[in-house]
Amino acid sequence: MLVAGIAYIIGFALFWVSFLASEHRVLIESLVGNHWPSIMVDFSVARAPLFASGLVCLGIGYLLLLRWAFHKNVTSSRIRQARLFVAFLLFLFLILPPFLSTDVISYYQQGWVAAYQKVNPYLNSPGDFTNPPEKDLLYKGYNLYALTPYGPLWTALEGGIYRMSNGSLSLGIIFFKIFAAVASLILIFTAAKITRILSPKHELVVMIFLGAHPLLLVEGPGMAHLDVMALTMVALGIWLQMHFRGKTWIGALFLMIAVLLKAYAIPALFLFFWWLARNSKPIKSRFWSIIQAMIPIVVLFVVTSIPYITGLSDIPRLFGLTVMGSTIPITPVFVLEKILSPAFKLIGFSFSENIIGNLAQGFAIFLAVALILYFILHVRTLEALSGTLGPVYMIVNMAFSYWRPWYALWPLALIAISPHRKWGIVIATYGWLALCTYLVTQSSGISLFYK
Repeated sequence: MLVAGIAYIIGFALFWVSFLASEHRVLIESLVGNHWPSIMVDFSVARAPLFASGLVCLGIGYLLLLRWAFHKNVTSSRIRQARLFVAFLLFLFLILPPFLSTDVISYYQQGWVAAYQKVNPYLNSPGDFTNPPEKDLLYKGYNLYALTPYGPLWTALEGGIYRMSNGSLSLGIIFFKIFAAVASLILIFTAAKITRILSPKHELVVMIFLGAHPLLLVEGPGMAHLDVMALTMVALGIWLQMHFRGKTWIGALFLMIAVLLKAYAIPALFLFFWWLARNSKPIKSRFWSIIQAMIPIVVLFVVTSIPYITGLSDIPRLFGLTVMGSTIPITPVFVLEKILSPAFKLIGFSFSENIIGNLAQGFAIFLAVALILYFILHVRTLEALSGTLGPVYMIVNMAFSYWRPWYALWPLALIAISPHRKWGIVIATYGWLALCTYLVTQSSGISLFYK
């Protein structure tokens, strides 16, 4: 564990140096003002290799920790040791500047729109107003004119954090990062508690598998992405439902909170109702369980959404349905598009790029639906539901080319809830590779292709 800790510290240090070499180094100057040295050596050519080296160090440390966890029996002292180590890692990455993704600045700006401008952020973007907070810190104005794609509960929390910060961006970012770090800690410990119920011998492994994974450390306390908060609600919902099996409103309550933070939790809510409809209870009992679960969903939606709804057309905005996701190269759908284009030309057909793209996406969705149905047809117990979530989110990510690191968090966290060795290996690797995409993402500031 000592050697692994050293590897994490070296990786963290390399991330910090890559930040200082990145295009986003002005972020820290903005946050701490004149206290930061203004004279810095320009070594921007090394920023991508530095970041890549940091990823390698974190990967080595992670493998060493997994080896330690697999070769240790689950005892209270070792569980306590793992908890302390994971808490140390979360604190370490809490002091990493949010430079790879500036979404946390967008959160703050959206909070400013709601709390300071007092208008609907689903209809008004930060760029619609004069001098939104720190607009120059966003890469080429990234997200400046975008309407918020997040749920109404998260929008309300954004406004609350803006008020708490009293107009200070640096303080606002600190609040968001602390929020994400605490949520990460709860997520890890909740996943471990669920594992203690389903497979006690894997509790130690799960704590390390999720809590020490570089993806969670970077995207949680590091970049403060809201996905970790939504995932925490999903995990809490499953854990509490296992303790109060007859009260289906409890699971539905927390899963709906996750949806109202980010709509990407909808598949988890759907699977929850799939389980309610297919479990072994009598039909009448299942019907009342579904009714019981619907009550908190309807109440929560009404209470949190009313301030942002002026008409029926506004409802899809609350779930990000008007915001199309983007794909990046080296993803299944992208590769399929590149294969289909010359294949059609070879047999004498010529189609536009849009048609080929739609065909590739349509085929990917069809295949994903077929695979998901294969997995969920056997879901009749809460335990089976828990074991299905990770693979389902992995399939959804692949179908829509969601290789962005914050999307990769979903299958990583959810496979930890119900350990499965083969899926765990695939998803842990996928999560690490998702972090590598920052090397080709221009807005990261450390990209090989930054212009």
